[in-house]
Amino acid sequence: MARIETEEIEERVKELVEPILESKGLELYDVEWLGGRESRLRVVIQGIGGITLDDCQEVSKELSYLLDVEDFIHTGYLLEVSSPGLTRTLKKPQHYMKSEGERVRVTLKTEKGEKRSVLEGTIESADEEGFSLATNQGVTRVPYQKVAKAKLQMED
Repeated sequence: MARIETEEIEERVKELVEPILESKGLELYDVEWLGGRESRLRVVIQGIGGITLDDCQEVSKELSYLLDVEDFIHTGYLLEVSSPGLTRTLKKPQHYMKSEGERVRVTLKTEKGEKRSVLEGTIESADEEGFSLATNQGVTRVPYQKVAKAKLQMED
């Protein structure tokens, strides 16, 4: 039995879940395969006006059925369907683009031995290469490859 790679699992799950979400007026935020001893398949969904528990349950039920039919994940796993939440993690350029005007905390990648650098501010604009962050010190351009972690922050 050939071992299926993380990226392939995530892509195949996207192909299965997107029509389900489209039929419900919802969007896919992220798919994440966390293999290992206790494997998890995380599907994060969003919608205008938010997501309800019923939305998550319906998507989980329909997706679970399709995953059983397709049967391409050859290990036991837990399927999690949830909302990204108010303080969601930003991973893809589209996440940054949809978060323009929002407050964010960004941890930058560091070289070995360097102190972690953290920026906080508002996303002014974003494109496929990076985003502009307005901080108390001015506007900084941040390329995505320099981001270790970025998470939206609640307004004070």
